[in-house]
Amino acid sequence: MVLQAESEKEAAIIGSLESITTDKLQIEPDQLDLFDESTLVLKIKPKPPLMTFHNNVIESLRSHINWDETPHFEGDENRKTLYKRYASSYVKEFYRPHISIAQVNPDLLQDKEFNPQLFSGQINDITQFYLSKREPDGWKTIKSFSITQNP
Repeated sequence: MVLQAESEKEAAIIGSLESITTDKLQIEPDQLDLFDESTLVLKIKPKPPLMTFHNNVIESLRSHINWDETPHFEGDENRKTLYKRYASSYVKEFYRPHISIAQVNPDLLQDKEFNPQLFSGQINDITQFYLSKREPDGWKTIKSFSITQNP
């Protein structure tokens, strides 16, 4: 998720994210695919613990949203409603968990050697998540957070 927030709120945002707890969190890769025509991503199966964790992160950030940058959704009332609540239209039923890997030539997927199922079925424990921000030279990690499990 991309949060539009002022840099001065960074400490408060960190405090909000530090309070998040979850059940044991695992991800199960689905398949390699393209996003935005040329970004190679590893899709992650949207299992309930991951989806709940994502929603908890978004809920914890709601008070830090900068509402000055509000996109228009061409009459898509569901996305507009979600944006008005969470400052993101990629939440709840519109959230598609994935890991971005690289910018690629889309023809890569047509190569007979390409295996979109390469990582499928490999379950991985998640022990950390990160707060990052975009800077002129790319993404910078502000803080890593250990996953705190529910008792």
